[in-house]
Amino acid sequence: MKEKEEHNLGKGILLDLYNHGFIETIYNTNNEKYQQGWILKSGLWSPWYFNLRPLGASPKLAHDIASAMNQMIISKVPNLTQIVGIEMAGVPLASAIGTLNESHCNFIHYSYTRALPGGKPRTPEEAKSKLEKMKIDFGYGGKELVEGRFKDGDNICIVDDMVTNFGSKLIAKYIIEYEMERRGIKNVNLNHVAVVLDREQGADKEAKKQGMNLHSLIKFKTHGLSWLKDIMLPQEYKLISDYQENPQSFNDESTRKAIEEAKIFRGK
Repeated sequence: MKEKEEHNLGKGILLDLYNHGFIETIYNTNNEKYQQGWILKSGLWSPWYFNLRPLGASPKLAHDIASAMNQMIISKVPNLTQIVGIEMAGVPLASAIGTLNESHCNFIHYSYTRALPGGKPRTPEEAKSKLEKMKIDFGYGGKELVEGRFKDGDNICIVDDMVTNFGSKLIAKYIIEYEMERRGIKNVNLNHVAVVLDREQGADKEAKKQGMNLHSLIKFKTHGLSWLKDIMLPQEYKLISDYQENPQSFNDESTRKAIEEAKIFRGK
């Protein structure tokens, strides 16, 4: 897929995502619980949140995202043999991408990860330690951690809805590696990750550090936010722009209180 085509597809999809409520901010959310913001898996506070879990409520948009992702993955991942969706949001996404067959799309073998027993690990290091302990305690027994069929030499692309700091993608990589070793499958390539939206908060740098390639349909800081400028409230756009420049500076409670007071004063 050419860069201009990818750019146009991403822009149209991002506008639809915002208009259909899949991109929430403290200004547009209807959930009172999140009108003061979200705490991300990374531990950072955020004034906006991207959530594709209820995408089934907008089947046309789901189809458009799957089509764009299918094209991007095929064009970016040489010799692709399979995609693996990360539970939970990545599971229906991988299914939609894999089973799409149009003039410009291809069927792709797909599978998905399951949650680790005992709850989600907070960090890749914790996941790695947990998996090592499972090897010792169970000797690769117990339930499968990845649902799907694989073969020696598979070239896999991990799929998810979004990425912040790459931690959950690295956890998925460790889970897949564990499962391949458990099944005796060799020479599997796990060098690619594809997401709908990259929050651009360090994931690309971490992916490269891990020897992996991160592909995103929408780069939120570089392109996405500017695409939303005309449909956001001025104060909404400014807050998220400032946040994207330095997310850590918003982790102070007094700063967030000042944001809430300003929001109430200006109104929604």
